[in-house]
Amino acid sequence: MAIITLKDITLAGIGLLSSKSKKEKSEIEKMADKSEESNKGRTISFIQDLIEKGKEQKEELKMKIKEETEKIVSEVGFVTKADFKKIEDKINEVEELISI
Repeated sequence: MAIITLKDITLAGIGLLSSKSKKEKSEIEKMADKSEESNKGRTISFIQDLIEKGKEQKEELKMKIKEETEKIVSEVGFVTKADFKKIEDKINEVEELISI
C-alpha cells in the first residue's frame, strides 16, 4: 500500500492545473480522497491519544494539588474535617460523662 504524502498531492495539484484532461483530474481527485481517508484514521488515533494523556495528566495534577494542599494545611495549622470530628467526638464523650 502506497502512502500518499502532502508533496504528492501538491505535485498532483500542480499537474492538474497544467493539464486539461478530465481523466487526469479524476485520478488526482481519487488520490486526494485516499489521502484524506488515510489521514482521517491517523487523526482520530492521535486525538484519542491526546485525550488519554490529558486524563492521565489531570489525575496527576489532582494528586499533586491534594498533596500540596495537605502540606499547607498541616503547616498553617488549619483544622481538618478529621480533626473537627475528633473534637466533636470528645465533646460528646464529655457531655455523656457530665450527664451521668
